[in-house]
Amino acid sequence: MNYKASASQLGQNLFCFTGVDSIGNQGDSTSLRFTVQLALESQNTLYINNANHYPTGLVSKYQSTWTLLYLSGITYPRSTTDVFIRFKIASTQEDFVTYNVVKQTANVDHRSDRLVITLNVIFSPGENFYISLDPGVFLPIATCLRDSMGITDSNFWTFQTASEPNTTVTTSTTSQSTTITLLNRTVSI
Repeated sequence: MNYKASASQLGQNLFCFTGVDSIGNQGDSTSLRFTVQLALESQNTLYINNANHYPTGLVSKYQSTWTLLYLSGITYPRSTTDVFIRFKIASTQEDFVTYNVVKQTANVDHRSDRLVITLNVIFSPGENFYISLDPGVFLPIATCLRDSMGITDSNFWTFQTASEPNTTVTTSTTSQSTTITLLNRTVSI
């Protein structure tokens, strides 16, 4: 069965169905409750409310700790399915480094009031980056939603690394030449 919601179904909806086996026997009726939301309403609340996240702007290429503070009173448990936090190169939209929220627990720490990401990479100097969070990185406890919307806006959590000055090493070798002039000499015996 496939289902596509319409705008007239916003809110809570009830879907009831009954199974029928291959010889026509009907089972008990079962009902599911589902919620239809507008896309804007289903965006991650951390994104909508521009949650505090740092660092941003110009950072060291060795920056290792990144923090996103949760909104007051909200707690997010760790996802149980493979979802990723992605540090992306802004110019190409390619992943620079990814961390699996489930498997890389030493690098992704869900605390009661914040998400702390600890990196062990060196960023390319003079590059613009942004952090993207897959749908499901945050699982709201207070709702029955399977997972939360991701935060994939390339303008939400941006940073850049400083360019390094061009350094040129010039080595020169000087050779010293000595000129020897031999003169004819007459020796008397």
